[in-house]
Amino acid sequence: MRKAFPSVLLSLLIVLVISGCGGGGGSGGGDSSSNDSTAPANVSDLAAQPDDEKVVLDWTSPPDIPGDLEGYRVYYSDDGGETYATASSSLSKSIEQHEVDGLTNGQLYTFKVSTYDSSGNESTGVTTQCYANAPLDFSNYTLQHRLENMIVVKTLNGSVPNPSGSEATYDGLARLVVNKTSFALEPSWSGEAWEFQVSFDLPSGSNTSWIEVYDNQDIPYAKSSTLNISLDVSLASQPDLSAFPEVRLSISVTDPTQDNVHVPDLVAENFMVRNAGSLMEDITVSETDDSYSLSFSDDTCGMRDLAVSVYVPENPLYDGLSELATYGHSYALLVGIEDYPDEENDLDYCVDDVIDMRAALSAHPLWAEENITMLTNGTATKSAVLGEIARIAGMMNPWDCFLFHFSGHGSSSVFTEYLCTVDNYAWISVNDLTSALNAVPIPGEGLANVYVFLDSCYSGGFISRSAEVSAKPRYMPFVPQPDATAGLQTARSSTFLARELTGDNICVITAADENQFSWDDSILENGVFTYFLVEGISGTSIPWTPANSNHDEWVTVEEAFDYLAPLVSAWVDGYNNEGETVYEDDPQFQDISQDTLGRLLSSW
Repeated sequence: MRKAFPSVLLSLLIVLVISGCGGGGGSGGGDSSSNDSTAPANVSDLAAQPDDEKVVLDWTSPPDIPGDLEGYRVYYSDDGGETYATASSSLSKSIEQHEVDGLTNGQLYTFKVSTYDSSGNESTGVTTQCYANAPLDFSNYTLQHRLENMIVVKTLNGSVPNPSGSEATYDGLARLVVNKTSFALEPSWSGEAWEFQVSFDLPSGSNTSWIEVYDNQDIPYAKSSTLNISLDVSLASQPDLSAFPEVRLSISVTDPTQDNVHVPDLVAENFMVRNAGSLMEDITVSETDDSYSLSFSDDTCGMRDLAVSVYVPENPLYDGLSELATYGHSYALLVGIEDYPDEENDLDYCVDDVIDMRAALSAHPLWAEENITMLTNGTATKSAVLGEIARIAGMMNPWDCFLFHFSGHGSSSVFTEYLCTVDNYAWISVNDLTSALNAVPIPGEGLANVYVFLDSCYSGGFISRSAEVSAKPRYMPFVPQPDATAGLQTARSSTFLARELTGDNICVITAADENQFSWDDSILENGVFTYFLVEGISGTSIPWTPANSNHDEWVTVEEAFDYLAPLVSAWVDGYNNEGETVYEDDPQFQDISQDTLGRLLSSW
């Protein structure tokens, strides 16, 4: 039989229980901490960085509950965490970084950071591993510079330690960190050291950079010192084109680490000017109190980007790149006629030609769609075409460019060729087109800024050699009697330029020679010439655009012609049967300008 507890004892137990609960609440009198057995939360984001005979630890504090966190304790182990020594037993709770010194370089250490409170409760701690090692010396590295896509690209050469010490394989991971972006290093054994080469870019302004080395377990092994790389470069104003083809720039170069003071004593070798995708040469530089004046000769025309890079070889990480300056315009007039007054003369794909040409141009930012005009079918009269050329020429500056593309019928007479506009018997002759294009401002001696693409029959006649023509009247005057002096009327002659677009600034590409046809093609759904022209200049990456044979930043008229000409000839040759040569197309190219560098179709 169970016995009942005495009532006095039961009352005492209840009182004790109630008293214990009330004391833990902390609102009444008495020492609340004497019964606290819960440790504070651990730190987070514990990281370690190697240094010379020491390791630098960083962490993020836990949420600070009042009265819960007193400080931190730091331990280290050289046996993988089997045993720990105390590095610090009482770090303030306001601290989030600590150096553990007195370590041996090349030794792997395990570190633990714990939290504790005023009651002596200590958390389990968070661990990380890191080696001690002296900082890598950036002065042992060499750099080279180049401009690529408007960015100063640097190539860094140097050596890094191998965590395993092996000479057979690199047993670790090395990387260059620039503004928190990592570039992997791939060291190779030179016979004396593990050497690497890496390319990276720096924007203008303040930059930081360092090298990190890890072992094959991703444990930090060594690190370089941190470099602050700072140079601000800016265009003080838009380019001065008043003396084009000379371009003048005002450049500000300041050091943001020195309260943006002017950087003095720079010379031409410190500046790289990238214009329309190409480095300008023979730059002239003069310095004022707070800026630099640059001038160079611009051998391109049309809309293009310009940027200036400044670097100091004596301090190869000390450089910057200006913002882009965009100047000039690229205009295009695209004419496509397939519906002629006589239905039997209709074509099928001339409008498709100019639509595709417009798409190929406007896909690239240097050809603004609002500067591309199309005239098709009934709107493409002789007066409309010539009037539009005159309108565009009136807006242009010498540093702009103009592209004229015609797809439609062509015709030929004894002395000249024609582009057949929609109004019969009022077509555009060679002389008509020459007169219209001569209104375009000439950019400078030997520079081309007018590009003519003709996809029509007999179009080669627009670039044939000039012909000298003499005319004598078949007339003999009355001859007096023998006692009179006989006389003949002096023959009259005239010389005129036939079959050639004239102008020192013009490049012309035609679909055919002067006695050949150009072709609509139902498979290509274009004119053959225009199809391969558009194909050659299309692409989102300029260096790998099909016509860009040298993979630089320019697509030139020559490159476009060299791409399309053999393809057009081969395609038309396919019209022939059993080896019989009936149809031939030999696209023609003529550059009336003298400066090959000026024949820039675009730097898309």
